[in-house]
Amino acid sequence: MNEVGATEPESQTDADASSTDTSAAQQSKDSDPAKNGGESLESLREQIAQLEKQLAQALEELRDVQSATMDEKQKAALTAALQVKVAVLNSSLMSMMMKLAEAIANENGKNFESAVALAASQGGGGSAG
Repeated sequence: MNEVGATEPESQTDADASSTDTSAAQQSKDSDPAKNGGESLESLREQIAQLEKQLAQALEELRDVQSATMDEKQKAALTAALQVKVAVLNSSLMSMMMKLAEAIANENGKNFESAVALAASQGGGGSAG
């Protein structure tokens, strides 16, 4: 029964890994603040949370496969596929975190510029006295 159940996740894992590659690449393109004029911090945080959830699921699948009783060749193939999936998710997660850091820095820069402009407009009129 384990062998039958094990072949099903293999094809599912391959499909998951390829869809992860595609979605991670798409997220990377879509969430580039320079190209989109900036993406909301909340949106980036949601994407990071989703990637973290996918990573946790992939790690759980990997642990399940490693502890499963099945043909060693099949086990090795599933393990390798899941390790690739984990690596892709880790890479995507790091990329999204960098985008979040960049967005936060841009937001802080805008806030700083606004504060400086406000201070200049308020202080420049007649503060000598």
